Amino acid sequence: MYKKSVGLQSVLDEGKFGALRLFVFAVCFLILLLDRYDVQALGAITPAVMRDLQLSLAEFGLVFGFGGAGVLMGAITFGNLEDMYGRKALLFVCLAILGCFSVCMVTATSGIELTIYRVLFSIGLSGAVPAVIALASEYTPKRIRAASVTI
Repeated sequence: MYKKSVGLQSVLDEGKFGALRLFVFAVCFLILLLDRYDVQALGAITPAVMRDLQLSLAEFGLVFGFGGAGVLMGAITFGNLEDMYGRKALLFVCLAILGCFSVCMVTATSGIELTIYRVLFSIGLSGAVPAVIALASEYTPKRIRAASVTI
């Protein structure tokens, strides 16, 4: 009796786009949507935050500037760590970081506090992006992989 060996990658490449794959794709999509929404929302609430924390425009500029530095640090650091230690586990770490510090941002009482929370939030969010893109690519059948990663 001849048994054909089937690898996991061939199953993922050739299989149907079922419920599990749809769920993984939807979660990845929502995380990437949060990444873009974050920047837009902060821009929209800038006047209210400046007024509530009594910040000048220059002081609030630090929140944006250092947030961008957090994005850079998170993507580089977690992108490499995810390749070494596994995407799923570190994706959960990144989501825990961004969840924790998004709550902390709401409780900020000064510009410095908001900037620190924003940097840590940005590290978590941008650290999740490489894992999300890789997971979306891995869980999508080969025939629609390019379209799903683009979406």
